[in-house]
Amino acid sequence: MRSIDKKVAFKYTVEGKLKEGRPIGNNEIMRVWYGFHYIGGNRRPHFSVTADIFDKHGKDIGGGCCHDLIAKYFPEIACLISWHLVDDDGTPMHYIANGIHWMQKYLGVYRIFAHTDCEPSEPKYLDHFKSTIVFGALPSDEYKLKGILASEATVEHYEGNPEPDVIETREKKILRLVKNWLMDRRLMLHEAMKVDIAKFPEIKYITTDEINDVDQSGDLKRRV
Repeated sequence: MRSIDKKVAFKYTVEGKLKEGRPIGNNEIMRVWYGFHYIGGNRRPHFSVTADIFDKHGKDIGGGCCHDLIAKYFPEIACLISWHLVDDDGTPMHYIANGIHWMQKYLGVYRIFAHTDCEPSEPKYLDHFKSTIVFGALPSDEYKLKGILASEATVEHYEGNPEPDVIETREKKILRLVKNWLMDRRLMLHEAMKVDIAKFPEIKYITTDEINDVDQSGDLKRRV
């Protein structure tokens, strides 16, 4: 289905829809939408998987990015959930920036402002990092990240100096290696995404002409 969402300016949608609603308990029905969206001015169209939940009277009572529920009741599309908010070229939203942000928090070196103390590290931040970069989409992800996190500070020893000089702290080294790794895996992410999307022939990519039409025209009604 191709449509214009008039609630969001210049939004063009190409969606595959699971037409049948499925019961999820408490006399509630879930319907799932999945497909590509484009908002004028964005770098690329992005993929999303969302749900609508209705009560027994057909009233919309919730939904959105309830991915755990979607995976439970629509397991046949579970492989698509990892690609939520990923651009059609395989780039996750704010890929490098978000990845570095969560890794900084995991390492305990994130500061809200330059003059404030670093926020304490929490294990959950590593989970947020993994979710942000679509961790696990590539077979090498576990091995690569494990090796990076095992890094130690780079030091040099000088004659007559009992204490080595720290050339690069462990945290800075990990952040540098993470950034390089994220950049290196971007093209492979695209290939992995294409493999999963190809399993669903009802999913259509948004064409260049459609993107140009949204970007160049202010007449939403003409594009419906």
